[in-house]
Amino acid sequence: MGGLSEQAFRLEADRALDQALRALIPLAEQEGFDVELQNGVLQLLFEHPAPATFIISPNTPMRQIWVSASSRSYKLAWAADRPAFVLDGETLTALLERLTLDHIGGPMR
Repeated sequence: MGGLSEQAFRLEADRALDQALRALIPLAEQEGFDVELQNGVLQLLFEHPAPATFIISPNTPMRQIWVSASSRSYKLAWAADRPAFVLDGETLTALLERLTLDHIGGPMR
């Protein structure tokens, strides 16, 4: 479970979601999609090229951040050595940027 207490998990999850929000705002402004962080849940709302909503939320019992995007589910666990929530070595922010660019058909950096 990554060894985080519930309180530490909530703190790190809030920090990770806030960091992802800040990282995605310039891309959202450039590409014309919305990014919202409300009640501890981050949402990416797309109208183009196809309507879609990505939902990013903490799962406290599992001590993971779950991402629902493009009909898939991603479960990121805490990696103390990074320190970040990761899936197969990819951080939450990197995963969200990649999934967003895949959805909008944008160039990879």
